Amino acid sequence: MSGYNKGQLMAILSRGYEQQLDWYKEMHRIALAQHRLCGEADFAEDVELDKLMGLIKDRQELMMQLDKQGQVLAKIKEEFAALLGVPEIKLSALSTVLGAEGKETLTSEDVGAVEANHRAKAAENLGEILDAVATLLKEINGLDGESQLMMDRKLKAVKVEIDKIQAGKKAKEVYGNAYHQQPDPVFLDKKK
Repeated sequence: MSGYNKGQLMAILSRGYEQQLDWYKEMHRIALAQHRLCGEADFAEDVELDKLMGLIKDRQELMMQLDKQGQVLAKIKEEFAALLGVPEIKLSALSTVLGAEGKETLTSEDVGAVEANHRAKAAENLGEILDAVATLLKEINGLDGESQLMMDRKLKAVKVEIDKIQAGKKAKEVYGNAYHQQPDPVFLDKKK
C-alpha cells in the first residue's frame, strides 16, 4: 500500500482519467480527419495513402499511451478497493458513492490531505470525465464504422475496375492469340 487516503486516491484517479479524456479528444480529432479523408480521397495517389497511414499511426500511439495509463489506473483502483474493503471498484458507482458521502464520511486521517469539499468535487469531476469519455468513445466508434463503410465501397469500386481491366486483357489475349494462330487464308476458287 502506498499510504494514500480515499481523497488522495480519488484525486489521482480523477487526474488520470482527465489525462485519458484529453487523449480521447485527440483520438476523436484524428477519427474525424480519417473520416473526412475516407470520404473525399480516392486513394489513387500515394499522398492520400500516406495521410491515412499517418493518421492510423497517430491513433496507435495514442492507444499505447491509453493502455499504459489504464494499467496505472488499474493498480490505483486495486489499492482503492483494498482501502474500501471491497473486491473491485466500479468507477461509475465510486463517483456516485464518494460524491454523495463526500463531507460526511471523512475521518481524521482524511482531513490532513484532502478537504471534504475537494473530495466531493473530485468524485463529481470523475463522473463527468467518465461520461465525456463514454460519449467520445461512442462518437469515435460511429466515425470508424462510417469510415470503414466508405473504404469498403472504395475498395469494391477499385476491384470492379481491376476486374474490367483484367477482363479486357484476357479478351485481348484471346482475340490477339486467335488472330495470330490462324493459318494463312486459303481460297477454294476452283476456276483458276
